[in-house]
Amino acid sequence: MNACPFCEKAFASLHSTFGHSEIFTCEECRNPLLVYREGNHYTVSPMPGLRDVRDEAPPQSVGGEIIDALRAENYVLPVLPTIAQQIGDAISETGVWEEELFEMVSSDPVVTARMMDVANGAVYGGLDPVEDIASACARMGSDTVMATLTDLAKGPVFYTQDLDLARAIHDHWRHSLFTAHCAREIAAVRNEPNPDSYFVAGMLHDIGKYLLYSLFAENTSEAVKMVRESPTLMLETVQRFHTLVGLVLTQRWQLPPAVCVAAFCHHEPERAPDETYRISTHIVSLANAMAHRSGHGAHEPVETSLLSHPSNGVLELSDIRIAAIRIDIQDRLERTIENVVPSHFG
Repeated sequence: MNACPFCEKAFASLHSTFGHSEIFTCEECRNPLLVYREGNHYTVSPMPGLRDVRDEAPPQSVGGEIIDALRAENYVLPVLPTIAQQIGDAISETGVWEEELFEMVSSDPVVTARMMDVANGAVYGGLDPVEDIASACARMGSDTVMATLTDLAKGPVFYTQDLDLARAIHDHWRHSLFTAHCAREIAAVRNEPNPDSYFVAGMLHDIGKYLLYSLFAENTSEAVKMVRESPTLMLETVQRFHTLVGLVLTQRWQLPPAVCVAAFCHHEPERAPDETYRISTHIVSLANAMAHRSGHGAHEPVETSLLSHPSNGVLELSDIRIAAIRIDIQDRLERTIENVVPSHFG
């Protein structure tokens, strides 16, 4: 029986596509691992170049608090108050599934994640994972979609009186939305199959940050309080752990492997465990850089040329094409972005 090379926990079952390497995390120690299937034989190994996460996340440290949060079975990510209000108002006005509601599902990472989670959940066990929002909604049917949206509108919302934290999650929301649209456009330009699946990968590439910001808003431990009081330290902590958290969440929701790999490897696409996922991860990586370069993110706009970005060395988009995508999406999302502002966060 295969076991974790770090904590030696035995794995009762493993899942991997035949002939491909995939990433998963140990449920006990939360280290990212590689699993390779050949026939009925599975091989588990550490990801090259990564240390044991427990060395960087000892008990009672902020990293330890994060690892503990990942052990929660049903952690519910809160929705931004403005998004929850918009969904609730739209449901009250229409009462039925309409295009306006579909646009709302497609404009927020937490809402997208919930829809994908339900559509790939146990009730649909045995079916192939859905890869895009339209397919998820079609599988669920209008009644289930409306019930899920109603639960989201009435569920927990992200609330904080910390202005730095409010701005950070607002910046992240803008960044996720812009990245999703960029990823879909890049995939379409390259004639990749089902560009809408790249929209989901782009929308959820930083979903780990949502759990981290929620943890910072809710957790009262001394370690988390110390991080929350320093914007610089908070940013460093988010950057260090968000990819691991994103991997855990996307796998818990049984999302397609390409989405999970993009969540973990979008800063280092060369870490993608298999050629099957390398192009999609490069697309999300370049889209991520385009969003930052356009001023949508927690960092200052990236000044380096997108034309010379490592992922564009693989994708080979022209500078004219990159500029056209950025300008088109900026114009397309301007009103959506203006309607969700930090002041609504409490």
